[in-house]
Amino acid sequence: MEMVIVCLCRGKDEDRAPRFYEALKILKSEGLMGDLDDGPEQKPMDENEIERVILGLLPPWHFDLLITHSPAGEYTRHIRP
Repeated sequence: MEMVIVCLCRGKDEDRAPRFYEALKILKSEGLMGDLDDGPEQKPMDENEIERVILGLLPPWHFDLLITHSPAGEYTRHIRP
């Protein structure tokens, strides 16, 4: 099974980004990071903009399974949209 992992936040973070890509190596997986803000002061974003970012990160093929946060999020800091 081929796996693609997409992270939407902090792609330019000098701490998080290297750890994400190291995890991909361990998991023998492919992946990409976006650069949405997920800090405590984040502001709501337009749903169309979020959709554009997500679709821009996803590879162009069929998915059998997609796993994500619940619509309410699992953390109080994930308040988007």
